[in-house]
Amino acid sequence: MQIAVALIFYITFMLDSPMNIKMCVLNTKLGIRNLDFVAVKQNNKIYIQMTDDISNKKTFEREVDSLLKIKDAYPKLLIARTRHEKYQYEGIYM
Repeated sequence: MQIAVALIFYITFMLDSPMNIKMCVLNTKLGIRNLDFVAVKQNNKIYIQMTDDISNKKTFEREVDSLLKIKDAYPKLLIARTRHEKYQYEGIYM
């Protein structure tokens, strides 16, 4: 939960661009996938998935699965508490 609070603070105050941040469930043709947040401002979105640890391959795959199902071009972000270098995985910012 601390990560979520920090993220909301960053988006709304540091970027000086208040956004409507929603917790959501993403419906896809492949079924219902959990997605933690969608930040929306006017016609722009950022999809956000948060987790504690992505060191385990199964956990990593589970967490990115929801983001990979989204076929639009809006940014997708996975935030984890584990320490990793910043990188992109199939268009998802880590």
